[in-house]
Amino acid sequence: MQLDDVISRIRMLPGLSRFLLPQLFPDLQEAARDGPVIIVNASQYGCDALIITSTQDPVHIPLNVTQAEVSELSSEFQSTTERVGSSDHELESNKIMGILRKLWDCVVGPVLQVLTSRNLICHHSRIWWCPTAEFTLLPLYAAGPYKEKSHDGKKSHSLSHFCISSCIPTLAELVRTRQQVSRDAAIQYFVAIGQANPDEAKLLRSVDAESSVVTQRLAHILPFTQLADSDATVHGVVDAFQSKSLAPSGLPNRKQPHIIQSILAVLNGQPRLRFFRVRRVTRDGPRCSIVPVASVGPYRYNYPAVTAGPAM
Repeated sequence: MQLDDVISRIRMLPGLSRFLLPQLFPDLQEAARDGPVIIVNASQYGCDALIITSTQDPVHIPLNVTQAEVSELSSEFQSTTERVGSSDHELESNKIMGILRKLWDCVVGPVLQVLTSRNLICHHSRIWWCPTAEFTLLPLYAAGPYKEKSHDGKKSHSLSHFCISSCIPTLAELVRTRQQVSRDAAIQYFVAIGQANPDEAKLLRSVDAESSVVTQRLAHILPFTQLADSDATVHGVVDAFQSKSLAPSGLPNRKQPHIIQSILAVLNGQPRLRFFRVRRVTRDGPRCSIVPVASVGPYRYNYPAVTAGPAM
């Protein structure tokens, strides 16, 4: 009874009315205020996508793929990316493209069709992916048919030609992040970190070219900082995080899929700067996400090796 009394008193405090209670769905819908959030799940009972919007009921989409198939895709993707540069480049590229096509056919394509048919998005709308289970190990944002032309003679496109994708761990985390930024009312800024040749790691061939494109697009829009080559060191990255609040996202832990390990490969003999190190030096809520997708980049030079963009 004493514990119940303490909890009741805590819930009387401002902002703590839901202490130790699950969040209400209308509160979670706030995550979709700037665009739909797509939760993707795989289980022994089936695979499904759930589209969350800010004003409508959730839209359920059964996916034509099994948990075993998703697990196989994730295993193949991880094993292939770990062998980058150690075997036949063309073979690696074909395997990656095959995985991305499968994701498009079974997951991303059907979701995009529902989003467009229900007028939930327009061209280049923002969407947020919230993958769970085995889907956390797969690059849904990079999915596409990857064909020169479709059956009707028109050129086919990947997801990035239709939407701007971001990834989140939970709806509540996106809501919390936006609330923090709203309270701070800070100026937006952007930091691009590109290290094409990190210590004890493999060469990323398209980092420099893509960092240049990011700079051209954003430098005239908002405060912009770029760290590249000899500047992309451990100390340089940490200094950037101390002066600008960032929220890195990155590679899932294969043995523990619910854990996202953010890794930036940099210089100075410490090739892996992990998420916990970054979180320790940041001051406020996240304003920008750094998404290392080098697992995709080496296969086709026109896809990002490192992509950075707003977290909200």
